[in-house]
Amino acid sequence: MRNKHQISIYPCYFDVKRSRRMGRRVPKNLAVQRPMVEELKLIADILKLVYEVDPEAKHPSSWWDENPGRLLVKQQDQANQKVEKAKLVAKFAKYLIAVKKKKKEKEEQKEKQTHYQKSQQSHKKYQKPAGKK
Repeated sequence: MRNKHQISIYPCYFDVKRSRRMGRRVPKNLAVQRPMVEELKLIADILKLVYEVDPEAKHPSSWWDENPGRLLVKQQDQANQKVEKAKLVAKFAKYLIAVKKKKKEKEEQKEKQTHYQKSQQSHKKYQKPAGKK
């Protein structure tokens, strides 16, 4: 049963590949590819929201989706003011772009490090062993 004091936020609200009819709630310029519940949790922590995660929930218009999960956010913030869902979704979208960008940079950095380490190992094979004097 739906709780009137919680706002449901599904990852599909921010998926660039979905149409508005299929559940996307933000404009395409604020949408990202493959949003995940874990990223939404990070954003909720940044915004200092009271939330709980429902990892098995699926959006009603895409019950077959392989990316399940939702965030149930308390409708009142820390100052006991009512939070509007549309404004909250817009905030999440702006932060989600930054989170995705940071995640991508970390992956690229990690890839560069592994590439560097592999190249160093391959160069060691061709170095002459230190000779005795």
